[in-house]
Amino acid sequence: LEKEAVGFFALPQSLKNQAGPPGPYGYGSKRIGPNGDVGWIEYILLNANPQLSCPKTSAVFRQTPQIFREAVEEYMKEVKEVSCKVLEMMAEGLGIEARDSLSKMVRDEKSDSCLRLNHYPAAEEEAEKMVKVGFGEHTDPQIISVLRSNNTAG
Repeated sequence: LEKEAVGFFALPQSLKNQAGPPGPYGYGSKRIGPNGDVGWIEYILLNANPQLSCPKTSAVFRQTPQIFREAVEEYMKEVKEVSCKVLEMMAEGLGIEARDSLSKMVRDEKSDSCLRLNHYPAAEEEAEKMVKVGFGEHTDPQIISVLRSNNTAG
């Protein structure tokens, strides 16, 4: 998935822009957060529910090879499973009798789960002078956020 995402972010800006601006799904860059923070970031936000069609998600997939869509779907499936296992362990640890009381929200066919792929481009000379915000102040509204590190400092 990482290789395919890097391929998307390497596309010419005009092609990436066809998948944005995010609303909330799709491609976005630079403007982050409700306060209008400006950062050195670009991202793709995708709906994790394949039954829910979104024009911006479709636009992302139109700009990429089929293997990208397949990688996204496989990755989301695996992350959902990990998330559910963690939520079930949390429910057990909290003494919640129905072990699936939290995980069923993720497994629900109407789940609003999403996948966000962030990309931090190498800083250009003019950007070096900007005050850079990686992702900006925000909260994650989902029941659980699973983060993957790519060994990049910061």
